[in-house]
Amino acid sequence: MKKNIVVVLLMILGAMLIWGCVPQAPLPEAEEAAPPPPEKVELEWWTVQAGEQPAIAHWDYIIEEFEKKYPNVEVKRVDMIDEDFKTGLTSSMAAGIPPDLWFSWGGGILKAQVDAGHVADLTDLLTEPWAKEVVPRSAVAQSTFYDKHYALPLTVWVGHFYVNRELFDKYGLEVPKEPWSWDEFKEAIETFKANGVIPITVGGKEKWELSFYYMYLVDRIGGSEIFRKTINRVAGYTFEDPTFVQAGVRAEELAQIPTDRGR
Repeated sequence: MKKNIVVVLLMILGAMLIWGCVPQAPLPEAEEAAPPPPEKVELEWWTVQAGEQPAIAHWDYIIEEFEKKYPNVEVKRVDMIDEDFKTGLTSSMAAGIPPDLWFSWGGGILKAQVDAGHVADLTDLLTEPWAKEVVPRSAVAQSTFYDKHYALPLTVWVGHFYVNRELFDKYGLEVPKEPWSWDEFKEAIETFKANGVIPITVGGKEKWELSFYYMYLVDRIGGSEIFRKTINRVAGYTFEDPTFVQAGVRAEELAQIPTDRGR
C-alpha cells in the first residue's frame, strides 16, 4: 500500500515538472484580491477642560476631522477638571491601564510616568522636518528626558501681572516702562502692604498655584535650561543649585514683608 502511494506521488510530481517545461498558453491574469479593511481602533483621550466650552468645541472639531481621515479610528474623549484628572490618571497608571492619550503639564510628573514605562517615545515624530518647522524646540523642553521627546505641545500658556494704575498713582508709585528690577518690584509691594493694600496673592489650594511664582523666579534667575537639566539628572545639576535656593529666598522675602493691618 505504501508503495502505491509513493508511485502516485511521483506521478503527480512528474506531471508538474513536465507541465512546467512545456510552453503553455498564458493564463488570464487573476484579479488582485481587495486588501482587508483596516482594523477598527478605539482611542481613549483624557482632557482637563471639563466645563470649558471653547476648548471642548475645538476638541470636537479636531476629532471630527481626524475621524474623517481615519474612519477606522474612533476617539472617545473624557473631559475632567484638574483634580479629578490627576487622581484618575494616577490610579489608571498604577493599575497599568492608562488612557491612550492624555493631557500633561510636563516636568517631574511626566518624567515619573516615562520612567514607569507608560509613555511612548515620540522622538522620531518630533524630529521630522515638519515638526522642526512647526514646533519650537523650546516648547518640547518640558517633555524631553534623556534626550528623547515624550509629548507633543498643543497649547501655550502665558502668565500676566495686571497693574491698577489708580492705586499706583494714589501711593506715588511709577509703573516702570521697562521690565521691573527685583528692587523696584519689591519696593512697590512694600508700599502697598504698608498702606493695607494686598499687592499680589495666590490661592494655594492646589500645589501648582504655589509653584507658579517660585518656578517663574527660577526661570528668571537661572534660565529655563537649568530646570530641564536638573530634572534630567545631568551631571553637576541638582535642586540644591544656588538658582533654586535663591528663588526660594526671594519668594520668602515677599511673604515676610509686613502688612499694616491697622488701616
